[in-house]
Amino acid sequence: MFSREDRPGSIPIRLVHQDEFEQWRDAQPEGTRNWVAANHFRAECHKVLLIPGARGHTESVVLGLGRLSSRDDLSFWHAAALPDRLPDGAYHLAESMSSHAASQFALGWAYGQYKFERYRRAAPTRHLQLRVPHGVELAEIERLRGATSLARDLINTPANDMSPETLAQAALDLGRRYGARHRIVIGDDLLAQRLPAIHAVGRAAAVAPRLVDLEWGDP
Repeated sequence: MFSREDRPGSIPIRLVHQDEFEQWRDAQPEGTRNWVAANHFRAECHKVLLIPGARGHTESVVLGLGRLSSRDDLSFWHAAALPDRLPDGAYHLAESMSSHAASQFALGWAYGQYKFERYRRAAPTRHLQLRVPHGVELAEIERLRGATSLARDLINTPANDMSPETLAQAALDLGRRYGARHRIVIGDDLLAQRLPAIHAVGRAAAVAPRLVDLEWGDP
């Protein structure tokens, strides 16, 4: 998903604001200018243009950022829109930017590759890689990717498969992974623990309601 190495053949991703679009376009070779015009690209927010090379392969990618604000305000949503629109390959950001902006872009790149595949027999494999500068903490990006993917999996699972028992088990698995202490209160025991609201909401369901209490770190 990420690399810090300079890879031969890596495809540049160019970031263009609408306010700077005409200046950027006019500086391009004639073939590129014609391609931009034919695709009616004007660097609108989240618009993507793949520019082909002489042999038809993607030579560069242009990502529209919309109206100019600050490059340090580059949201990961800009990058999240990219992966589904790009062919497999290695990419890099053509412009230099702050570590914060580059980290946001890398997080969006990871976020945009999420797929909910619980019910698919064989999911297609993508091979997309982004070359990132050394200021980006890839370990932190991976932690955030794992956390958001878990949350999205739980949200996307249909209610008939996401029972109180299943959701509680997901919480317990996460707690055990990080060494958290836990207790679980189920069914009528909720009344004994003076938790009547949880009991009242779920008492008529086929699977008994429950509460998971996690404790982690210094008391």
